[in-house]
Amino acid sequence: MSDPISKTVSKVLVYDCDEAHEERVKEFCLSNSLTPVKPKSNKVLEVLLSNVDLGAVFISEDIPGYPGAGIVMGQQIHRYRPELPIFLRVESEYDIPKYRNNVFCATYTTGTIENIRPAIANHVFCNDYPNTFLRSVDEVSRRTLAYFFEEVDISVSTPYLIKDRLIHGEMLSLLPIESEWCKGYLMIQADNTEFLDSVKRDKISLDPESYDSAADDVLSEISNMTWGGIRQRFVAQERSEQAANVQVPVVVNHAHSYISFGSQSPLLSLKYNLMRSNGRSFSLDFMFIFNLHWDPSWFTEHDANVLSSRISGELDFL
Repeated sequence: MSDPISKTVSKVLVYDCDEAHEERVKEFCLSNSLTPVKPKSNKVLEVLLSNVDLGAVFISEDIPGYPGAGIVMGQQIHRYRPELPIFLRVESEYDIPKYRNNVFCATYTTGTIENIRPAIANHVFCNDYPNTFLRSVDEVSRRTLAYFFEEVDISVSTPYLIKDRLIHGEMLSLLPIESEWCKGYLMIQADNTEFLDSVKRDKISLDPESYDSAADDVLSEISNMTWGGIRQRFVAQERSEQAANVQVPVVVNHAHSYISFGSQSPLLSLKYNLMRSNGRSFSLDFMFIFNLHWDPSWFTEHDANVLSSRISGELDFL
């Protein structure tokens, strides 16, 4: 059984109506830590506007019966989801320079797809997360969740790098985090009904009338304990200068379920699923946004133990 915490990956939407080309894109994605998924229908924009944690989009220049329709679709995607890098497959190598603009971060043909590896590194995997850091995040998060919720089996998704900024669930905790080696936010998302039921189930609050406020408090404490445990795990080395003391406004657009951290840095996401013996489960999304400072070369690990997915949505895994 593979270890889900062994590396970070990114989920990418692939919309290519030519099966032969789609298979080549799939092979490329799987060899470059990208998990390819495709819409179950042709309603690509509807999927993109739903809650999908994506790192990039791959589309083709032409759609059967509609030459150049992929170009128009790419422009629409960029308008609605400007944070998502879009990779465009064209039919001819002569067309590659034509579409190098602010909509498409890279263009390629099936034969030249390997040439976009640097663009993948720059636009999708622009932050490096050491394996020791990922394992420590997982261990601390599991320990925190086990402290609050009894008799649950905890599983975790593969760590995903996400470029989109959609938020989901009725509950959201946003905690500013800062150390010598990082500065940003820890965001935890939860479904209000599932989370509230779990607070009641474990009798975290003895007063039934205070269950709602108790749920808020528990989510806040989970955030505090998680970051506190992670920060204590790593010791910063001596450095000659501190990171710049800058702040960027966080903008939340409730109408579009969208949050902006003022940076193109990807979000590091780990989804935890907590399963009870009766078969009922709930999940929490832990998301780390190092939008102001990230330099893992400045920390060393105190100590770490190892612990060990699912992704849901209206998508098919290729």
